[in-house]
Amino acid sequence: MPDSSDSRNITVYANKQTAFIASRELLGEQQCLPIEHNSEFYPLRLTRNNKLILTK
Repeated sequence: MPDSSDSRNITVYANKQTAFIASRELLGEQQCLPIEHNSEFYPLRLTRNNKLILTK
């Protein structure tokens, strides 16, 4: 279970078509960030090739 004591301020950017969050803001200095969806956790990982992978 993720540590809920991390309280970062995340900026949501928007343009005319969509809103988005910079991956650097989500991950910070971490290489992996658990994302909760429907009571399940999915790790969002930054690879050595600077790619993002979301797995179940």
